Amino acid sequence: MKKKFTTALAIGLGLLFVVNISHAAILDIRNGQLFGAAGVDVDGVLYDVAFRDGTPIELYEGADENTDFPFTNLLNLSDSSLAVIANQALLDQVFIDSPLGAFDSAPNLTNGCASLGSCYVYTPMVVNSAGGMGVVGVCNKKAGYKDVIFAAGSIFRTSDTSPLEYSPETDDIVWAVWNKTSAVPIPGTVWLLGSCLAGLIGLRRKKK
Repeated sequence: MKKKFTTALAIGLGLLFVVNISHAAILDIRNGQLFGAAGVDVDGVLYDVAFRDGTPIELYEGADENTDFPFTNLLNLSDSSLAVIANQALLDQVFIDSPLGAFDSAPNLTNGCASLGSCYVYTPMVVNSAGGMGVVGVCNKKAGYKDVIFAAGSIFRTSDTSPLEYSPETDDIVWAVWNKTSAVPIPGTVWLLGSCLAGLIGLRRKKK
């Protein structure tokens, strides 16, 4: 009976491991370059993200309304907490070193970042009164300010007639374009854990 209990425990833990793996971000890698990822968990919601060069107008439906950005708190435009969580998700789930590539320690492997020293990935959050955007970004770098999340505002032009301070040709800057997919089925994982525990308890009672 002890052997059955141990086997059931191992199976339960194994199933939980499989569930967790199935919800991990799937990296979009082409010829060794990281173009984005699918299924990035941002505070319990899955997003697909693409790292793209271009102007904000091209990439964010004009970038002239707060509804153009997925992590804007329309009730409190100064609240950047969800955008910060999204950028932390990039650090935890996407910019990692693995057998697939050294996407943490080699910034130039990210699409749009040709610099060997750093890669700044920006997520726009809010349109501001200065005609620019407030953004939250992450700096993935070999040393120094490696893996740092930061916020900036009034520096990214959104008008076609205004010069962009950061153009598509900039070697160490790229934009993160996010699209929501679906909610993470966390309750399913909890249910599976409960089922495993219930089964183990049943085995123990049967033994007694």
